[in-house]
Amino acid sequence: DAANRMRWAGEDGRARELFAEAETLLRQVGMNAGLARVMCMRARESARAGNLDEGRRLLAEGREALARHGNPTHEFHAGCLMEEAVLERLAGDTSRSLALARQALALESAAGRGESELTATLLRSVARAHFDLGNYADAVQVVRDSMVVQERIGRDLGDNLWQSWNLL
Repeated sequence: DAANRMRWAGEDGRARELFAEAETLLRQVGMNAGLARVMCMRARESARAGNLDEGRRLLAEGREALARHGNPTHEFHAGCLMEEAVLERLAGDTSRSLALARQALALESAAGRGESELTATLLRSVARAHFDLGNYADAVQVVRDSMVVQERIGRDLGDNLWQSWNLL
């Protein structure tokens, strides 16, 4: 979480340091779900930096850690799918990005987590994909859906539209 906040604050170097520290600690204690989440977030960061091959390698490591964890409904599965959706969008495969975000939403819904911060973020990812594909009416509707979720969970709506288009 701290690494993600640093990244959003523009402290990319510090975010990378925190991700590396977390990875080391999680490997030491054998916490596979946490390790998977960190690897998937690092994959997104690599993709943002233009290194898609490294991002894909890190995603594969994240998937392996999730497989070792063994709980297919754990929220980190959906989180890793979200990171993969961002990577695929950056790679230019918006249709795949949309499919991955929808898959993550289905996972969250099936696990009873249909109204969460992750759900709102995934909806924004779906909206961004619709926008990129030229499906503007769908994009606007999905942003509205995201705002409803955010309102229900007590989150600030002010940045919701900006976040919809700024998911990097």
